[in-house]
Amino acid sequence: MRQILAIAVAVLVAALVPPIYFGFHMRFYWPGLLAFGLALLWIVLLGLPVFFVFKHRGWVRWWSATASGFFLGAAPMALLAWPYGPISNSNFRVWDGHRMVDYAVHGIPTHAGWVQYIQATGGMSLMGAVSAAIFWIVWRLIVGPNQSSKRTREKPRAA
Repeated sequence: MRQILAIAVAVLVAALVPPIYFGFHMRFYWPGLLAFGLALLWIVLLGLPVFFVFKHRGWVRWWSATASGFFLGAAPMALLAWPYGPISNSNFRVWDGHRMVDYAVHGIPTHAGWVQYIQATGGMSLMGAVSAAIFWIVWRLIVGPNQSSKRTREKPRAA
């Protein structure tokens, strides 16, 4: 029962990382609410299966949680923001705060387009890593040090 409670609380707390980031930068509450819902969905669909596989194998450590969160956080942005689009002759320009910048010319990403892609993917991967690290910390605090996830390999004692 303690394991189930620990996992449930850890999932909810880890899903709070994106809304804390997005919610403090906006005047409205809905971006934070949307970020919480998407983070919760992503954690339940992909994060928990990875956690259960790692737990079964005895691989749950702070660094394995952080690394898997890094890659799981990068995946949606890397796929959705991929600079090459289906239309080969398209142009894409964006205001960067100072001037209009070409992100794609005739369907080919420019240097600015690749920089934007790497920054967006890197930001989401860092958010995933922080969420996963917080998941591990909360899970570990509730489960306690006596309920280690690593396998024990005790040899039988000779009498």
